[in-house]
Amino acid sequence: MKRARMSGALVLAVVATGLTLPVSSAAATGSDLYVDGSNASCSDGGSGSAAQPYCTAQAAADAAQAGDTVHVTAGSYGALRLTRSGDDGAPIRFTGQYTGSVRFDSLTVSGVHDVSLDRMFLGAVRIDSSSTVALDFDTLNGGTTPGLVVGAGSSKVTVSRSSVQANGVSAAEVDPGAQGVVITTDMIETNGGTPGVAVHGATGTDVVSDAFMGSAVPVQVDQSASGTVLENDDVEGPITVSADSAATTTSDYNVDYTVGSGPLYSWAGVDYGSLSPFTAASGQGKHDLAGGPVTLVNGPGSSDRLELDSADAAAPGELTTDYFGRPRVDDTLVPNTGTGAGYYDRGATELQDPWQGWTPKAAPAAVAYGSTVSFTTGDANPWHDVVTRTFDFGDGTEPVTTTDTVVRHTYGAVPGGGSKVYTVTVTEVSPATGEAERFTTTEIVSPPGPVSVQSPQFAVQNTSVPLAVTLSSVQYLSPFSLGSCSVDFGDGTTLPGCGNLTHTYAKPGIYQTKVAVTDAAGRSASVGRALSVGPEFVRTTPVTALDTYHGTGGVKGAVAPGRTLRIQVANRYGVPGVPSSVVLNVSAVGAGQAGSVTAYADGSSRPSEPTVLYPARQSSSSLIHVPVGADGYVDLTNLSGQAYVSAEVEGYDTTNPESAHGLEFVGGDYPGDTQHWALVMQRRMGPGATVSFQAAPGYQSYMTPPGQRPLLAVLNVATQITTAFTRVTVQGGAGAGAGADGVYGYPGQMHSTTLLVPVAPDGTVSIHNTAGSTTVSASVEGYYLPASSDEALHALVPVRSTPVFDTRTGLGGRHAQVPYSGTLWIKVAGVGGIPAAATEVAVRLSAVDVRSGGIVDEDHSDGMVLDIANGQPAADLVDLPVVNGYIKVSCFLQSSFDLTASVEGYAVS
Repeated sequence: MKRARMSGALVLAVVATGLTLPVSSAAATGSDLYVDGSNASCSDGGSGSAAQPYCTAQAAADAAQAGDTVHVTAGSYGALRLTRSGDDGAPIRFTGQYTGSVRFDSLTVSGVHDVSLDRMFLGAVRIDSSSTVALDFDTLNGGTTPGLVVGAGSSKVTVSRSSVQANGVSAAEVDPGAQGVVITTDMIETNGGTPGVAVHGATGTDVVSDAFMGSAVPVQVDQSASGTVLENDDVEGPITVSADSAATTTSDYNVDYTVGSGPLYSWAGVDYGSLSPFTAASGQGKHDLAGGPVTLVNGPGSSDRLELDSADAAAPGELTTDYFGRPRVDDTLVPNTGTGAGYYDRGATELQDPWQGWTPKAAPAAVAYGSTVSFTTGDANPWHDVVTRTFDFGDGTEPVTTTDTVVRHTYGAVPGGGSKVYTVTVTEVSPATGEAERFTTTEIVSPPGPVSVQSPQFAVQNTSVPLAVTLSSVQYLSPFSLGSCSVDFGDGTTLPGCGNLTHTYAKPGIYQTKVAVTDAAGRSASVGRALSVGPEFVRTTPVTALDTYHGTGGVKGAVAPGRTLRIQVANRYGVPGVPSSVVLNVSAVGAGQAGSVTAYADGSSRPSEPTVLYPARQSSSSLIHVPVGADGYVDLTNLSGQAYVSAEVEGYDTTNPESAHGLEFVGGDYPGDTQHWALVMQRRMGPGATVSFQAAPGYQSYMTPPGQRPLLAVLNVATQITTAFTRVTVQGGAGAGAGADGVYGYPGQMHSTTLLVPVAPDGTVSIHNTAGSTTVSASVEGYYLPASSDEALHALVPVRSTPVFDTRTGLGGRHAQVPYSGTLWIKVAGVGGIPAAATEVAVRLSAVDVRSGGIVDEDHSDGMVLDIANGQPAADLVDLPVVNGYIKVSCFLQSSFDLTASVEGYAVS
């Protein structure tokens, strides 16, 4: 049944009005006493003034008179026993600075009346034979004893907005003989099987708007307790009322959560697992809400909002503020289903307006004079409150007060010129607290200036899409925001945007890209960049496909002048399908006559320029990229002379997306260096000697990105001053895999060749001399790097051999032999289909009609482009930089000679 009575009416009228207990009556008749144990002037024998406070709270309690207020400074004060009483309308009040700052081990209230304590940690509290006692905003923690015990003879005891705790025992106990006890808007916590609140035979106990945590039995009413009211509580576990107490107990407007498979109610000895049978049997809980099972860890209401706007505002002991002292508010997103005001929440806490203010966003963040900026608030406002905001733009203009969420402002010229950073302040009045909250942001204002855009940054997308590139970023400069951006990829494709744009080209080549931007003021700028997109090289285990000396490849014996040998490379030697080109190491040993060999795609016209020049009875070799015919064959033709010819397949080029280990050839020295053709080793080697050296300087440096570490080095290896016929072999260092072949050495002669050598994990390569003594030198021509590296964007694009210079025919502008000492500038960019933007070329240089020894060098080189000995012809494929469209070579011979040059690849940096 519902009772309409004034249980603890005097105290509730006091505590329900706000955060503090009014002391208007006390102020007229009482005094202020002070307790501060840390004050050096404190004295328990003094007056308790602010200048000379009591040292202990007990001294103040023993001295207090009706209407006095005892102010206790933060500190620990042991046990407290109240021995003096106040009067009706003039209680003795003990108050702390804030909750928990004042700590007592325990509180005993015995035989007194009209006293109150607020904002204190009270330890275990026992109240006996006392009346009109109020505890508000306190912590009652008894440890292994109850936090609160109200004993016989006590009446009108109110515990509100407090935390009541215990461990293994009841948190609060109201014993037989107690009357009019109100436990309201509290957090009540215990553990084990003990009750949160136990009402034993007491009369008129109100347990209202409390939140119970941890206890298996939140409320237990027994021993013929009468007139108990259980309302608006947030409980987990069964509300338990004995048969001798059930008839006069009221239970309603509670939110009941089961614990595990336990019941919701245990009423008059019967357990009820659901609400309907309980209501039908007892007539109670008509407005209860069942929230289903929860765990003790999560606590009541952790996943439900059943308690919102559904409480009985007229319940005895119900307060107008919640556990934190916050007002009751109406949640506009939830229907009001409660009684009275209709919007009180059940339990100890009231959901407040969730509005939250944020720093506004300025767009754009930097502008020129005369530009308009939009400031947009980012408030979280689910209740759709009308919020008043004042914008101070920081430039001295009048602030704007509005309820709009977006405000625009136009900035004028900065006084004195130049740029300035303005601090923009937004003041918002919180609908939740009514307090003003301030947020700041900045805005940069600059003089109008031209827009500019910097070179775009491209990156290879991945090794599975060899011809795909991604524009990763573009930087532009403008006092205005970016209006639009587009990228012309140079093949007829234009895409909008300035970042993370991926495009796949249809074929390899050099493409002139252009990035165009327009700022918010309508001004435009663009920048171009040449981009090389080439096929990927896939390294295979070196395999000899042709050797006419041993008969490998079906041909045995010296090859006569004019004879052409066909080599099938498609689907052989580790080459899948028909590649665009293959890499061959072609060697020729003169069989009594000097001559030359050229290599080309089967079915295409035969080049007039040689690939390999060989002396009589000596060997010569060269590493070459050879285009593959549509039928999967390449051709080798002996242009003149007679020789034993061999060819070793070392890899292939492909644009097939199936390739998983694509590499790109990057000419010059190791990435990050500026030289080309760095001499990395020169050593006199005896018979059987092996030398290891660093083929990749700085390879182990922490500054070397892992994606740019070379897998293969292209080395020019030369022998000279040789005492006996020897074979010098070149291998990758430990862990590098299959190595390269080598170069022969002959007494009184100089020999050189270009080799493709795997680099060991430590960056080393080893050279072994088989016989005699010889001086061996090795120079870096370039590296094969992973196609996913940044450097691969500047990779060489292989092309069909394109003659650009020949002193015998006048090609390239010189129809006369090269002087034995002098410099030649050879035009390569823009010639024969080579792009004008080319910055590097792979060029095959051939020295013919030579009558003396010497070298052909290049300005940036620490090594030699061509080594010429005893009037022997020489040819080699080298990578050289292009300056203003030309390559530069210097000649140091004892007589004049003819020189030819054919470009076989190009790149753009």
